[in-house]
Amino acid sequence: MSISNPEWQWKRSRPSITIELLDRSVEGSVAKPSSYTSYTTLDRIEGKVSITAETDTPFDEIKITFEGSATTFVERANPIPGQAKALHTFLKLRQPITESEYPTPRVLEGRRVYQFPFTFVVPERMLPQSCNHDKDHINIFHSHTQLPPSLGGDPIIARDGKSTLDDLSPKMAQVAYMIRAVVTKDENSNNNNNNNNNNNGGQVSSKLLASVEKPIRIIPTIEEEPPLTVADHPRDYCTRKEKVVKRGLLRRALGRIVVAAAQPAPLQLHACEGTVMESGGVATVQVRFDPVGDEQPPPLGKLWSKLKVMTFYSGTPWASYPSASSALVCAQYGKGMYQETIPLSSLCVASAQWTKHGNLVGGTPRTSRQGSLCSESSFQSSTPSSFSSSSSASTTESLTGPSALNSSTYYTTSLVVPLSLPDSKAFIPTFHSCIISRTYTLDLSLSFHPPNTSFLSPCVSLRVPLQITAAGSQQPTITTTTTPLTGAEQEDPLFLASLSQEVEEFFSPRSVAPRTGVEEEEAERPAFPPQYTDVVNSVASENTRQRSLRAC
Repeated sequence: MSISNPEWQWKRSRPSITIELLDRSVEGSVAKPSSYTSYTTLDRIEGKVSITAETDTPFDEIKITFEGSATTFVERANPIPGQAKALHTFLKLRQPITESEYPTPRVLEGRRVYQFPFTFVVPERMLPQSCNHDKDHINIFHSHTQLPPSLGGDPIIARDGKSTLDDLSPKMAQVAYMIRAVVTKDENSNNNNNNNNNNNGGQVSSKLLASVEKPIRIIPTIEEEPPLTVADHPRDYCTRKEKVVKRGLLRRALGRIVVAAAQPAPLQLHACEGTVMESGGVATVQVRFDPVGDEQPPPLGKLWSKLKVMTFYSGTPWASYPSASSALVCAQYGKGMYQETIPLSSLCVASAQWTKHGNLVGGTPRTSRQGSLCSESSFQSSTPSSFSSSSSASTTESLTGPSALNSSTYYTTSLVVPLSLPDSKAFIPTFHSCIISRTYTLDLSLSFHPPNTSFLSPCVSLRVPLQITAAGSQQPTITTTTTPLTGAEQEDPLFLASLSQEVEEFFSPRSVAPRTGVEEEEAERPAFPPQYTDVVNSVASENTRQRSLRAC
């Protein structure tokens, strides 16, 4: 006697769903599961969904969607301790399936494969209704409707296909994109359940037969934003710092040193690879020393650069741009921050030379040129010039400004720091969404060696905001095609003469002189814009002309 198992029969009758993505590099081929694939803005996500069933299984609908969602988990202290979870589905695109693609009747025959192709295009922005919470200003809405990059979730496979990369995200925040395929059956589709259908107010409830998700990685195109106003965040950033230079701990001061840096240009990533384009970027540190009397500036030591990666997450939407100070204050209200620090470089700048200003000799400023390591003009030209010297000096003065001493004689120097991100991490662009944000801060620390301080070297540290952007994969290409001359054209002197004249006219400089006869043109031109009566008369005359032509 055999006893039937309802659970086993249900699993046996459930359809099996497989989602396959097409490899973009090879037309028509299926991407390998371990391949490093990433999509960006306006990329086409193509593939197919295969559905099979062990036995004949009736169904009513098949849904294939491209979804994006953000999930956060926050430990809440007030007003009720506990864990707050937030889920924000900001994207949901559905693949249309026509009636002709469905089997008739809608029954999945046993051991038969049904395939449904799909094509999605990564949108440039979200719909406006995806961000409907209160905001402090309009820029928040612009940032929150930008498609966020994938964050957290499954490990990121490196380009070698073997190792994994860390995207420096916590487990409490995740941005996920997926292709979802669902097979459903209407529970009230039978005639025997019409009474239940009427009791539900005409709404048809669906029973889930099978559901499968295929995660994908999205790195959208994110352009550069305007530089951040550092004055609005004094506790988060420090772009200028001044310090007293002493011979020893209890000795008199030699002067004051001022270190300043502006926000560098953003680092641009390859959206499909997650690596920095070209050779990265640079940050310039301006240094000024105001001496007491005739004291000389101290020798410089090392310049360290570190990158602080901050991920902000919240159980409720952010009304403004989050920062480290605001996240710590709001930690008890369901908001949090996760931070990691990555060392970038350590440069020896002991060979840096100082430029002296303010000591006049013969009516001209007396300056001592900087070394090639520190001079900005060395990147512009190998020949020093007074223009590059004055522009470099003015840039240093505008960033550092005078110190508290405000000496008539002072020294300046510039230090160029290369910015290169390590390949062992997976970086994503700077973004701000409703409940998750990612920002970067560049820490710069400069040490110097005053006399009689052999053990401990003083250090000055700066915190500068840094943006990371992403460039799209669809770059405009320019193709030129040339048609070779035939034998008859090469022997025709008239054709060669006309061709030579066209080439000469094309490469000849165009004239920017004023045209002749401008006065006559201005005289013929009406003094005032045309009025409504002029337009009516013109239309009436045109209608009269058309009627006369039809009469003829």
